Amino acid sequence: MDRASEPVERFSGTGLTRPSFDEHGWVWAADSAGTVRAVRPGARDAEPVRVEAPWLAARTVTSLRISRGGTRALVVTQDDGVAQVWLSGVVRGSGGAPQRLNEPYRVAADVDADVALWLSDREFVTAPLGGTGSVRPRVYDVSGRHRELPGLEGLTGLSGGNGASSVYAVAGGTLHMLTGNAWAPQSEDVRDTAFAG
Repeated sequence: MDRASEPVERFSGTGLTRPSFDEHGWVWAADSAGTVRAVRPGARDAEPVRVEAPWLAARTVTSLRISRGGTRALVVTQDDGVAQVWLSGVVRGSGGAPQRLNEPYRVAADVDADVALWLSDREFVTAPLGGTGSVRPRVYDVSGRHRELPGLEGLTGLSGGNGASSVYAVAGGTLHMLTGNAWAPQSEDVRDTAFAG
């Protein structure tokens, strides 16, 4: 969409995850019932593709992020108040159109998180958002090993750049950057941060 264009609704749903953009030009989202859709926003009449993911049918999806290479999906689900983090392969058809998410590998179970974001092809960061107390995000590798980051009060947003040294968080309307073992304030009046993925 160019800047002069009006926004166009491609699909809607209840509890949609934040959009995830892949290198093939597809924008992905899931609703809370586990329905995954992707759309190529460049064409005015583009119809969303329903991506098969039957393993999500009985789960509440809170986060869906496609890896920067477009080959893996990072998914956070809630089941009876327990969060789990999953990795799944992305299967595509002709022209790179998404078709399905393969049976997943559970990277983490019983975690305190409602969002997970890629930092690299091998690492991602998780956290619960919107609480009032101090939150300690975790950096995981794809094998499930993790380490905790320093705590930050009132975390409302999280974003990952290129590697574990590029983690950004929003708390109290201020953007913070992880610098060593502390969060350094960067800018005020920030609501949303995003990197590719």
